Amino acid sequence: MDQCVAALDSPESRQLLMSFVDPATPGLAADVSFDREELMASRLAELARRDTSIEQRLLGLCTIPLSEKKRALLSKVIGYLARPKLPSQDQSD
Repeated sequence: MDQCVAALDSPESRQLLMSFVDPATPGLAADVSFDREELMASRLAELARRDTSIEQRLLGLCTIPLSEKKRALLSKVIGYLARPKLPSQDQSD
């Protein structure tokens, strides 16, 4: 599901992706379970690199209480954001 949502790149798909980590973003149940956290985290990091307002929101989430699942995913997203961008990520085809 996460790859499909990320591929759509619409406002609704971005909102749904953010709802995996942001309790204030409508989209998913509060403590939904999901597989493939690494892929989800990388998709959220890609989204944040394209949209500074999303990046700022993700960084802001680090300062508020979150469920254990959301906190774990957010920590992975922040880890991806801390890594340097690869040259292949700068291409816009």
